[in-house]
Amino acid sequence: MKTLTILLFSLIVFTAQAAPDMEDSMKQMGLSFKQAREAQTLEVMQRAMQDFSASLHQAQQLGFKGSKAELMQQGLTELEQATQHTQQLLEQHDLAGAKSSLAELDRLRKKYHKERQPGFWQLLFGSDQS
Repeated sequence: MKTLTILLFSLIVFTAQAAPDMEDSMKQMGLSFKQAREAQTLEVMQRAMQDFSASLHQAQQLGFKGSKAELMQQGLTELEQATQHTQQLLEQHDLAGAKSSLAELDRLRKKYHKERQPGFWQLLFGSDQS
């Protein structure tokens, strides 16, 4: 019985640690974006954008909670469209165009990061009242 309890506890802890969350996805997206922005070759930027796209897809699957969930999902959709445009430029071997299209990704990041800031009621009471 003691062994079973330890095994179940270990499984729960491992599952909780292994489960991706939105913060992990966003951090990975940030890292991939930085790598794409700093890329000097087409191949490096393609790899970074593939990683960015994978993290974006993971974030879309996780979704958001609260009153801003629909707005945040809209932001991820817009980000996906801008990512696809950047990847199309890379497929056309247009490194300069792809790098300049990163400005749209950055604009969306700034726009939706402002939107995700907790509202007054959430800060005051710890719940999503906005």
